[in-house]
This record gives sequence, structure tokens and C-alpha cells, in this order.
Amino acid sequence: MGALDTWVRQLAAVVLLAGMVETLLPGGGLRGYARALLSLLVLLVVLQPVAGFAEGRLRLSLPGLAGGGGSVAIPVGTAAAQAAQAAATTYERMVTQGARALASGLPGVLSARVALSFSPAQAGGLPAVRLASVSVTPAGTAIPDQTLAAQVRTALAAGLSLSPEGVAVTVV
Repeated sequence: MGALDTWVRQLAAVVLLAGMVETLLPGGGLRGYARALLSLLVLLVVLQPVAGFAEGRLRLSLPGLAGGGGSVAIPVGTAAAQAAQAAATTYERMVTQGARALASGLPGVLSARVALSFSPAQAGGLPAVRLASVSVTPAGTAIPDQTLAAQVRTALAAGLSLSPEGVAVTVV
């Protein structure tokens, strides 16, 4: 109950402060800006416990902790964090398979091996491809290796939303 009491007190204090500031402000253009700022402050206090839960932690004040008072971070939402990690791993595997299929399906390519480097996923998002390394085996056509490498680089750069410099192609 200590965390709930603290949160209610913070909310009451911010609402009282907002009311006092709004009363003391003269009318005019400044009053609208102050109202918006105070409304955001109240919203932040209201959403503070939700933000801690969404990040996979909840900070509670517990009497008697750390020599008479303090707070402790309690892990919550570990199943959600594990599910997000599994989704990111599955996404990376599917993007890699799609890139391999794209490279293998190009004219003059017999087979392709693709290795992708991903940036860490942002909160609530999926990881983004940073670099691609592709090794292609030509199908024995008359396409020169440099031309084939350029075609693969261009196709994968477009398909993965990368610059062509982010795609390294080796013809083996």
C-alpha cells in the first residue's frame, strides 16, 4: 500500500499546485501555455506507475527496507519481455530468409548465402537491418561477376531499405 499512498499524494500535490498556479496567473496568452504545461505534468504523474510496468519493472516504496525506508525494483512483465525477444528473433530469421530468397531468385544466381547484422530493437519496435553480407554462386550465365554483384547489391539494398554501401556481395 505504500506505493499507492505515495502515488495518490503526488497526484494530489500536483493537482493542487496546478490549481494554485492557474489561479495566480493573469489572463491572456500565457495562461494557455501554463495550462498545457500543468496538464502535461498531471498526466505524467498519472502515467508514472504505468510506465514502470511497461518497462518490465515496478518501483515500490516499502517501509523497513534499506534501514527504515527505501524503494526496490520488482521485476514484472518478464513474460512480455521474453515474448518480445522471441518475436525479434523470429523477425530476424524471417528477414534473413526473405533476403536469401530475393538474392537466389535474381537472374544469373544459382544460390546465395546471406548474413544480416541487426541494430537493437527500439522499445515496442523490431530490430532494423544495419548491414548485409551476401555470397552468391553464379548460375553459369554470361553475366560478369561485377555486374552480378552490382545487381544483387542493388536488389538487396532496395529490399532491406539499406544504402548500397551497406550490402557486401561476394561472387564465389
